[in-house]
Amino acid sequence: MNKLISVVIASVLIVGCQSQEELDKIALKNKNDVMVKSCISKLRVNLKDPDSMKIVTTPLVFMKGEQEMVGFTYNAKNSYGGYTGMESFFCEFDKTGTIISAN
Repeated sequence: MNKLISVVIASVLIVGCQSQEELDKIALKNKNDVMVKSCISKLRVNLKDPDSMKIVTTPLVFMKGEQEMVGFTYNAKNSYGGYTGMESFFCEFDKTGTIISAN
C-alpha cells in the first residue's frame, strides 16, 4: 500500500513539473494529429478502393493566411485495380478544427 501511494505521489510531482510551454507543445501535437486523421478520412471516403491508399509523403500542417491546412501526397487504386499515380490532397480547416474545404 505504501509503495502504491509513493508511486502516485511521484507521478503527480513529475507531471506537475512540466512547463506551460511543454504542455502547449503536447496540445498542438494532439490538435495536428486530429486534423491529419480527419483529412485522411475525408479522402478515404471518396476513393474507389480506400484500403489501397498509400500516403507517400508525411502529412504537413501549415498556415495559409488565417487558415490551417493539411497537405500530403498519396497513391491509390482505381476501378481497374491499377494505381493512379501520386496525387496531392489538401484540407483547409477553420479555427475550430472543422474541415471547410478539401481537394
